[in-house]
Amino acid sequence: QALMPLVAQLAGDSVLALDARIAHTIAGLLVPSISLDGTTMTAGGGHSVTLVWGCSALSQIGSAVLLSWSLCSLAPEDAQSGGRKLLLTLSAVAICVILLNTIRLAVLATSPSLFSFTHDGAGATLFRLAALALSIAAACSYHWSCRCAR
Repeated sequence: QALMPLVAQLAGDSVLALDARIAHTIAGLLVPSISLDGTTMTAGGGHSVTLVWGCSALSQIGSAVLLSWSLCSLAPEDAQSGGRKLLLTLSAVAICVILLNTIRLAVLATSPSLFSFTHDGAGATLFRLAALALSIAAACSYHWSCRCAR
């Protein structure tokens, strides 16, 4: 978490631009007329969303990976391949959080009602719970793989 402000300063604009391009592509499947200008997506009716650092997938990854790492550390490590398994598990969590967040950004951009639902309403809670569930599921998978290796 402490590295995130540094990452934001060094690569924030590039990360946001990439997030915006990917989210725009997904949002385009829902609303074909959506446009992208920098980090601002505009749907029909003038609804627009500008991504800021707090929206970025990278700003969301830290907590999920830290939770998974903490839970994985409770498992007895397989001396032969435990490190690789842990790296694979944490990488999978990071990728899943990025995908989940990108879908969230795409949904935010499609309409004012979906923005309210996903940003401030019950949808925000659903996305947080999904990230939590992914982290826990990954740690459970890691525990299971360590048991099977014994």
